[in-house]
Amino acid sequence: MEGVVKLLNSLKGNQVLKKLNLARNDLGPGDQGYHVSVFNAFEQFLSLNRSLEELILNDCKLGIEGAAIIGKGLRKNQKLSKLSLS
Repeated sequence: MEGVVKLLNSLKGNQVLKKLNLARNDLGPGDQGYHVSVFNAFEQFLSLNRSLEELILNDCKLGIEGAAIIGKGLRKNQKLSKLSLS
């Protein structure tokens, strides 16, 4: 999960990236619950990034809690037009 957090933190201010595919990264609950640091990184990333148009999170096992945290970031994001969560 540390790699996903580092990636999202590095892309916060990116002005070029249009599509991010993180499908099949298990972000769901592990032995110690949800990976809160990952979801917080998603929230910050989505709040600050102004170029991303498509985010693919298929088969990431987000669950309700993870989706809710990501949703907070989406409230502030006006560029993202396609979100895939299947």
